[in-house]
Amino acid sequence: MSGDKTHRGIFYSIRRMSEQRWKWEIDPPDCIRGLRIESGEVEGRRIDAITAARKAIDIQTQQFTH
Repeated sequence: MSGDKTHRGIFYSIRRMSEQRWKWEIDPPDCIRGLRIESGEVEGRRIDAITAARKAIDIQTQQFTH
């Protein structure tokens, strides 16, 4: 793994697939209804994958911030 972090209390991981290809995955706890595992791949730098993972978390958790 290239990095395991949390954002808004939700676990996400980043993994390098190739020189400029990254996979991100979010893994919310089962106890939070309405959230789901989600993943994707981005081309670019590691920070691009981190940004994508955090954006996915923000979208899934926006219902809790209103």
